[in-house]
Amino acid sequence: MIRQNCSFLFIESPELKKLFKLAYPKLELRGHQHFRKNVIPKMALNIRKKITQRVGNDYYAITSDGWSQITKSPALLSITIHHVNSNFERGDFVLDAIPIESIAFIFDNEPNPEVVADLSIPELQDNEFEDDESRGSESISYNIWSPGPKSPSVPLAISGEIESDLTSKIEVELAQYKAEKRIDIDGDIFLWWRQNGCKFNTLTRIAQMLHCIPSTSVSSERLFSKAGIIYSNDLRNRLSGKMVQKILIIKGNLNKVELAPLIDNEEEDVEEIDSDDE
Repeated sequence: MIRQNCSFLFIESPELKKLFKLAYPKLELRGHQHFRKNVIPKMALNIRKKITQRVGNDYYAITSDGWSQITKSPALLSITIHHVNSNFERGDFVLDAIPIESIAFIFDNEPNPEVVADLSIPELQDNEFEDDESRGSESISYNIWSPGPKSPSVPLAISGEIESDLTSKIEVELAQYKAEKRIDIDGDIFLWWRQNGCKFNTLTRIAQMLHCIPSTSVSSERLFSKAGIIYSNDLRNRLSGKMVQKILIIKGNLNKVELAPLIDNEEEDVEEIDSDDE
């Protein structure tokens, strides 16, 4: 249903009910309200938990982008997460697709003649808007190029080593790295680090931090493309932003996160969502 962008009413189609009855004669196919209020929210929550477990303690990067179109469909804010594990296997996931409330505002000040008149009063000079602190403050200049005070060596978060020791290791490994044959322009940088990372224990951790950062916004663009397909469907364009949020989390990770069948039939703690027509 989610893959094909079908309406929730697809669940109650006579053909599907007949097929389900033939395949599972002892089971009953629940109605579309069950899937909308129970199954979909649980699937979205389950996916986010699995993404968190997959990322674990790996280095990761989070990106965000916005999407809107000139229709009644809500604007969306994408949240994507990208990580590289210790074996230099990259993972890109959709963490959320947050609906953005539309706020109308006016650029033209013509409807505000009283405000314009007040600001034109001669007594209201620029210094009237200064606070006491800004009036009494003196100009202070700093030389950004002057060397700062030396601080004692402290353990760094990247490895827990003393700064001087870590710097020496990085310098040695960096010299070895520069001596390596340069990877081909079409080569797989993750495969290279997978095969050669054992030579550079410290640089490997830095490479994980660097290469988890996506170079493009493709993940968000694909997500927004899915949102556009949903809202262009006459049977689905009346879905609320909260429901589309859950559907996009599922659609954006269908081929990336393994989903186990939901066998929990308890519905007391299921999150309530806005009522949708389809």
